[in-house]
Amino acid sequence: MVHHTQLLNQLVKEGRLKPVSKSEKKLTYHDPCYLGRHNQIYEPPRELLESTGIEITEMPRNQERSFCCGAGGGRMWMEEKIGTRINLNRVDEAIATGAEEVAVGCPFCRVMVSDGMVARESSVEVLDVAQALLRSVKPQGQFRSILRQHPVWQIIISFEVMKNDSGKRSRQQQPRYNCDYSKSFSG
Repeated sequence: MVHHTQLLNQLVKEGRLKPVSKSEKKLTYHDPCYLGRHNQIYEPPRELLESTGIEITEMPRNQERSFCCGAGGGRMWMEEKIGTRINLNRVDEAIATGAEEVAVGCPFCRVMVSDGMVARESSVEVLDVAQALLRSVKPQGQFRSILRQHPVWQIIISFEVMKNDSGKRSRQQQPRYNCDYSKSFSG
């Protein structure tokens, strides 16, 4: 099993995806619990972000000492009555870095960190590592059409649709990418 940040980082290293527009935004990266502390994968997401020209500002608790977003163990659906919600604690660390964006590599982390930013009334944007690559990359030639049909690309595009589904774009303006998943899975 390969995490999407590992796959995308490999494609960039092989030159099959080429970041062409460099980001001027200051960003911090939140290490997902399962990817990081459980699987010891810390560098591929950071390398991928750096390949797009992003300046990463680390939170005090990062990599093997990172702090959970609060979604673990089903806690994302629980209403905390005592103390501070875990996601607010993590969001406060992210905001303190002065970053304009927080990148994550997990959909649960994205929900929890986004929820925390809303609760803190912060303008810091939360995005998946794949979204940071998407805004920077320019697939070349024939690989472009192959990539757009790949299930991983569909996931990346779905992040963009979710992000833009807040009324800023109409349904007609949203990109449409069709993928026949019956060809991807057997049985």
